[in-house]
Amino acid sequence: MFDMREIGRKISKLRRDKNMTQLELADLLGISYQAVSNWERGDSMPDISKLSELSTIFEITIDELLGNQKESKAVQEVIDTNKIHISDHDKETIESVIPMMKPKQIDESMKDEKDLSFEMLLALAPFLDEEKIDEIALEAFDSGASKHLQELAPFMSEEALSKLVLKALDSDEEMDRSWYIGLIPFLDEDAVDSLGSKMYQKFGYSELRGLAPFMSEEALSKLVTNALESNQEIDHHLIHELLPFLDEDLINQLALRLYNESGVESMVEFAPFMSEETVEKIVDEEVSKGNYQKIMSLLPFTGQGLSESILKNVRKSFKKD
Repeated sequence: MFDMREIGRKISKLRRDKNMTQLELADLLGISYQAVSNWERGDSMPDISKLSELSTIFEITIDELLGNQKESKAVQEVIDTNKIHISDHDKETIESVIPMMKPKQIDESMKDEKDLSFEMLLALAPFLDEEKIDEIALEAFDSGASKHLQELAPFMSEEALSKLVLKALDSDEEMDRSWYIGLIPFLDEDAVDSLGSKMYQKFGYSELRGLAPFMSEEALSKLVTNALESNQEIDHHLIHELLPFLDEDLINQLALRLYNESGVESMVEFAPFMSEETVEKIVDEEVSKGNYQKIMSLLPFTGQGLSESILKNVRKSFKKD
């Protein structure tokens, strides 16, 4: 790896030996003096074309300027051929040189490259366009490398990554839960819905906790409904977490089921997501039992007329007491 601070000190010394200001050097290179200042502080590196110009201005070789024979040889290759034969270099050299190359030089370098190691692909990924990454990732999937592609996900298009995941779901491979979970934030909604269904079947509805924010309301509600109809024991804490992502009809069903099982006290967290009609139904039932105090937290979610009527009854009840 290049030592940017050491190269910066060398550029500074060579400039001063030439009795040049940063502005004068910048003018010769056709860049801003701030760029020269950043080089000399070791905050950034010149791109390869500027390295060539610097070596000419200072009358030294690329090796002398960079002070690293392995990387400087790769830089010279780019200067001479306007590309680099990636397979001829190790990962550390490519990681050093690729940030200094222009996009067209990188694209040209990739044209003849096949069967690059996954480690090399990761080193290149931030500098390749999305279309190229998609192509590489899908080829790698077809060659059986799908389980190693998670780290490429941030650089891929949502469409290509979703296609890859749907392929994996349709395959006969054993489902790797952690692999899929890591890809969820990068998938389109249809792919997440398919993944949610598969994980529900494989691991149970508790898996919906992590999937809910990314699934469609319709698909998530369908899976929760399946859990209800299969008479699975409902985890109330999980249901509370899912409420913001479920449709209102299902929330009403869940609320009534939980109300019948646990009483009106369990309705506090459900009320903001329930229909006004369902809240009023529960309130009416509690009023008929004379449980005025228990329904106070639900009144803000009922119709205004009902609330006022109930409040009058509550006042009367308190006066009698």
